[in-house]
Amino acid sequence: MKIKLARFEEFADGLYPSEVKYISDNNQFSDSELFKILEVLNQRVNHPEKHIEFDPLIDPRKYSKLIKYFGQKLGKIDVDQYYTWVNTFNYQVTTDAIPPEEQTKVLTEIRHYDPRWYHSDVFYQAIVNYKTYLIMRGRLKDLNVVKDFLQRYRVSYDLNRSMMVHIESVTERIIFEQRNKKSDISPEEVNEMLALFRNENLSKKTRYAGLLAYIMYHINHEDVHKLITPINELEQAIYRGEFYSPRLLANFYANKLLLLNKLGKYQEAAFCGYLSVKHHTEDFLYYLNNFTTVLIHLNECKKALDQMKDAFDVFKKSRNLNNRMVFISNYCRCLNESKQFNNTVRLMRIYLEEFKERTFEHRWNYFFRTYLYALVMNGQNGLALRLNRKYKLVERECPMDIPPYLKLLVSAAEFSELKISNTELELRLEAFKKHPKTANRPDFQTWISEAKHLL
Repeated sequence: MKIKLARFEEFADGLYPSEVKYISDNNQFSDSELFKILEVLNQRVNHPEKHIEFDPLIDPRKYSKLIKYFGQKLGKIDVDQYYTWVNTFNYQVTTDAIPPEEQTKVLTEIRHYDPRWYHSDVFYQAIVNYKTYLIMRGRLKDLNVVKDFLQRYRVSYDLNRSMMVHIESVTERIIFEQRNKKSDISPEEVNEMLALFRNENLSKKTRYAGLLAYIMYHINHEDVHKLITPINELEQAIYRGEFYSPRLLANFYANKLLLLNKLGKYQEAAFCGYLSVKHHTEDFLYYLNNFTTVLIHLNECKKALDQMKDAFDVFKKSRNLNNRMVFISNYCRCLNESKQFNNTVRLMRIYLEEFKERTFEHRWNYFFRTYLYALVMNGQNGLALRLNRKYKLVERECPMDIPPYLKLLVSAAEFSELKISNTELELRLEAFKKHPKTANRPDFQTWISEAKHLL
């Protein structure tokens, strides 16, 4: 019987809590056993660590029925499926290959059109092309319907387009302000992004883009308390079946992880990280990096390592250097935690050769402190010092507003190589201990204790 439920087990493990809640709140079931399965599903998706089992005595056909029902019900609200359909129709228009049933469906969509739909702009653009198709064939009746539609909703379409252009401009400045080390974004512009999200006359895609800009700004500026209310508002909308697709859910939980992590709610953040990597998207590696970073913070390095081992092919194929840097640094940090220093040294050497000078474009400090820690713990202090001299690591780190990880590791290596005395090392360790940025960094304090053992 367990084998018969294997398909449903796999299906259940891919579901999000909001998907189960939406089906639980929106169904016409009268079968008590279907409700029982839904109850178990709800417990399972919200508490995956408990490994809750399904009842093998229930007819397996009812489990199959639920799989089909979920697909049909969620498919109707999935904005990405809708986007695929509209683009398919647009292709058919362009290639003069529209089946009659598709034309009937499009005319029905026109009658039920709402400019607040997530992809309302894409649909509108497709209908613009459809108008040309109808003109060329002299189909006056359908043409009049289409022309009336385009005229009626032109203002809404133009408004959404202009707002999206504005949001993209603000988003670009938010993303690059840290790299340029300057900010010309006013508080009014930031608050406008939130106002756009709350403007229910706009399309949901426009609203979502505004919220993402708002979230990015406050995450970058570590002002996360202002995100609590809007993220809760979005979550409630998601539970009602709005802003729905597996891709959007992955993105939502990835953003919620950032909020919870900044609030110090690491267990909740880890659960959101687990949900964010359920669905494979273009940003999967970024989501995975954030998830494993939280797991490492929770001292769950084995779980983090297992997650990363399964994603090594994704890592190798990624063209995003920042994501690759964080991934290999997290991976090797977990190796360090399990005392696999030889493996860390080997991997870091390989990827330092691959990244070369581009290493210093993204998260280089994290990369090198993981590398140097493995070298020091592996007794390869001379190599640690050569890397410091070659890349001026401590010199680069000094102006940064972070704990002096590299200076600590280089000091330990210098002592082991007889470059500094006991007294000098003691003085440095005492200074490191009092550094204002180290109070909430238990890993740094641990490294100080490990360095003391060298005396």
